[in-house]
Amino acid sequence: MRALIPLLPFMFMTAAFADEVATPPIATAAVGGNGGTAHRYIIERTFPAGALDGVDAAVKKKVNENNATVGVSWVQSYANAEKTKTYCEYEGPSENAVRKAAQLNGLPVDHVTEVPVKTGAKMAATSPQAHRFIATLAGKVDAAKAKKDVNGVHWVTSYSNAAKTKTYSVYEASSEIAVRNVATASGAAVESVMEVPVTLLPN
Repeated sequence: MRALIPLLPFMFMTAAFADEVATPPIATAAVGGNGGTAHRYIIERTFPAGALDGVDAAVKKKVNENNATVGVSWVQSYANAEKTKTYCEYEGPSENAVRKAAQLNGLPVDHVTEVPVKTGAKMAATSPQAHRFIATLAGKVDAAKAKKDVNGVHWVTSYSNAAKTKTYSVYEASSEIAVRNVATASGAAVESVMEVPVTLLPN
């Protein structure tokens, strides 16, 4: 089983909150039982091709068990079609604990960002041509412009650090260009836009 752990597929985010909120800390009894409070993080990971193929319930169970030993909980993840890039929503007592959980599971870590601010809209009925994208933004975001549906782009949810200088925004749209245009109009610098059609869940 341990040989499978480095090949894991784990991680992704989606939300449906009406207003912007800094979510209160969560008791870690809910995510690992080690006491204290849990914080929310987005973890960016890059995998070699094929590393996330074939992950089954037994492997996920082992990952969740390893996470629990350090009070960490995997919430959900988004992945690109090739499953070589993921954005994972995790909860845990600290960044060190989240990184330790990754180490225990043999998972890569490119970047870890604490994102206490989570905003979201109700999911809309999307057209058949709609695709899901994650835009990584640096700098202050004009929330009104970022949330506005323009040119067929539907904003779904966002995760921001406490200073609101780093944001991961999820959109549904027909093209990457359309997402870039809306993201740019929000006033922040667009670091990247990636299509993420695959959602990974811990169970």
